[in-house]
Amino acid sequence: MQNNSNTQLDTLEQIMLEKENLHKELQLHEQKMADIWHATFREPTPEEQASPTKRVIAWVTASAGLIDGALLGWKLYRRFGTAIRPFRRKK
Repeated sequence: MQNNSNTQLDTLEQIMLEKENLHKELQLHEQKMADIWHATFREPTPEEQASPTKRVIAWVTASAGLIDGALLGWKLYRRFGTAIRPFRRKK
C-alpha cells in the first residue's frame, strides 16, 4: 500500500480518482486474503485421505493434540488454581 500523505489533492476529480485507486487496491488485498484463507482451511481431497495409513495418522495426531491440551489445562489448573481459591465464596 502506498503512502499518499505527501500528495496534494486539489480538485474533486483527483480525490475521486484516488478513491477509486484505493478501492481497487483494497479489493486486490481482500481477494489475496480470501485465497489464503481458503487454501489454509479447505477440505482434504479424496486422494489425500485415500489410504488407511493417512487416516490413522490424522486420527493419532488429533488425539495427541487433545491429550496434550487436556494435560496442559490440568497442569495450569494445579499450578494457578490455588490463586483463585481465596477469592471464592465460602458456604
